[in-house]
Amino acid sequence: MKLSLRFCLPLLALAPLVAFAQPKKPASPVAAPQPAKAGGGGQVDITNAPDGTATYDDAQGVARLTKDVVITQRGENLVVYAQQAVYSNKLNQATATGQLRVVTRDSTIKGLNLRADFDERRFTITGSVVITSHGKNDGAAAGLRGEANKKPIRVLCNQVVWDYDTRQATATGNIQIFQGTNKGTCDKIIYDEAQNIVILQGNVQFGDDQNRTFVGQEIRVYIEDNTVASDSRVRIKFPEKAGMAGNNTSATPRPAKTPMALKPKPLLPPDLLEGFKTPAAPAVTPAAPAPTEEPIPTQVPDDPADETPKEAPKEAPKH
Repeated sequence: MKLSLRFCLPLLALAPLVAFAQPKKPASPVAAPQPAKAGGGGQVDITNAPDGTATYDDAQGVARLTKDVVITQRGENLVVYAQQAVYSNKLNQATATGQLRVVTRDSTIKGLNLRADFDERRFTITGSVVITSHGKNDGAAAGLRGEANKKPIRVLCNQVVWDYDTRQATATGNIQIFQGTNKGTCDKIIYDEAQNIVILQGNVQFGDDQNRTFVGQEIRVYIEDNTVASDSRVRIKFPEKAGMAGNNTSATPRPAKTPMALKPKPLLPPDLLEGFKTPAAPAVTPAAPAPTEEPIPTQVPDDPADETPKEAPKEAPKH
């Protein structure tokens, strides 16, 4: 079954619309009505495949469509493709998932989930987001478009907020950017589709096809002519070529430079330091050792008590 839902929102009927509270504003129990933007929000048109399903709850003002869903808005140059979409007529907002793809005038955005605010003319796409600029002619000179057609910009990120009235996208989260062999990383990217400029902000590192690396906090990449520029401090690393000291070495040999003439190093006379030296101690001759005397043996008298009485010699017998 094919169902086409058209929600016409004329300028005079937009005054009492209910809008979600924005993150920067304090939360309130009841969101205050906001006036419509100048020019009003165009009619929203949602269609699906003939064999898809569609349900509309009139009490809640909510419609749900499945299979090959296409969402457009009158006066806006964009188309949303998805496999499922839910639209709130009261809020004039929609969500979409499934093979999600948003095609704008000069870019294609893919992701997992989309939340659209048709009054604010803003899409928020999250989950494995891929932004590709395909360089279609939107009034720019053909000569300026040549480079863009050859080297489209491709951005990978976690989330992108696309303001399609100003044609500006703000990408955040795990950012990677590619343009041919050029590639880089940063914290945030602002892509201006109308001016074909990509602004890299925060911890930027961008390498070009000449193996040069640009490091800074903000760098602009002009898609049309592959120009890189910055208004803040940037460090550029130039590669060295084989046999050359750098990329700017002249082909004409330069004459050898004369080294600076230096005076000889001044030296103090040796005798100037003699007064600070400690005199050496006189040599001491060791004394000769005294002659060694042998001890004289001392005769100890016999103790009378120890003497054994001697027998008197016997007289020879007389005959």
